[in-house]
Amino acid sequence: NPSLTQTSLLFKPFKSLSQTSSQTVSSNDSSKSFIRRRFKSFSTESIKGTHIRNAVKKKRERQAWYARKRMEQRRKIKLYRRYRSGELPDIKIAIKELILPFQALCLHDVTFAKTAFINLFNSLYEQIRNKMSDDNP
Repeated sequence: NPSLTQTSLLFKPFKSLSQTSSQTVSSNDSSKSFIRRRFKSFSTESIKGTHIRNAVKKKRERQAWYARKRMEQRRKIKLYRRYRSGELPDIKIAIKELILPFQALCLHDVTFAKTAFINLFNSLYEQIRNKMSDDNP
């Protein structure tokens, strides 16, 4: 039957042949409107909006990535001294160059700071006691 079109078979409920032939013209119009409603055509404004949203999303992701990189750089170990490269290495090391990394480690790790303070205090106490015992025979 030529009145049975593909769209009427796909998108309309099955009806008897007598009903279908009488409503062929109206069913073609209604099926076209159904297809129009089902498959939206996109306007240039909606496509622009989609691209803008994607660009904003990429920008946020990029900013988050840079923020993570900055945090990683802050957490990295800080070098307090650079040694000379060449045939002769640095031989003279100042006390400051030993104390600064030690101080940074104490500020970073509480357990190490506690142990270092106890050891430092005990050694100073021993030296003072030995000096006092040497001075008083």
